[in-house]
Amino acid sequence: MALNLDDFPWTPKALTTYTCSKLEEAFRTQGEEKTRRAIDQLFQVVCQITDLSPDTLLTQLGFNPNNRDDDNVQSLFGVMRTVTTLRNLDFTEITPLPPNNTHKEADLVARKNGTSYAVEVFRANERTWRYPGYKCEEYIAARYAKEKKAQLDATMARLKCTKAIVTVVFDSDSKALLDGSEIQCIVETVYYRTGTPDNTHFLLFTGMQTPPYGDDVAIWPPLT
Repeated sequence: MALNLDDFPWTPKALTTYTCSKLEEAFRTQGEEKTRRAIDQLFQVVCQITDLSPDTLLTQLGFNPNNRDDDNVQSLFGVMRTVTTLRNLDFTEITPLPPNNTHKEADLVARKNGTSYAVEVFRANERTWRYPGYKCEEYIAARYAKEKKAQLDATMARLKCTKAIVTVVFDSDSKALLDGSEIQCIVETVYYRTGTPDNTHFLLFTGMQTPPYGDDVAIWPPLT
């Protein structure tokens, strides 16, 4: 029996008809209803955090419904999950930044303890296994040096942010090889490998838990 898409009121209209191989795989492995329910709940939470409607949120996040590449929807969910992670870290005024037509900038801005942060998000590619000492720290450091630093600098200058956060959404199969202490080791190593950039924090999360450490979230240097 076909699903009633009205049962998912927080899902933007453009996403109810969107498809790509990653979504189709999720429908096959865990069921379409369960997948759509999880997406709807994520939109509900992020809309409430950002005080945006679902359709406005989708536009602000720069989602292109004509792009069927898996990275398109994965990047969307990565930024949305970052919003919830920042909220859990006591950030406020978390705001998605729409794509800049002339040059790339950060994905989000947020505030914590009176300090404004530019936040750039990227995912550890699921096509490559990464773990400490193997295609992990050097991958993050290279992405920061080649593209993310410039994007953060542009947003910090335009919006007068005083700090930056480089967020890595680590949701690949490599997660099975990591525990909480290793995740912390990754962000510390990356920070020093990139030359201890001023006013910049590296944040990594998986959206999962590792007993007895709790949520898989690590950041370095520590937030103040």
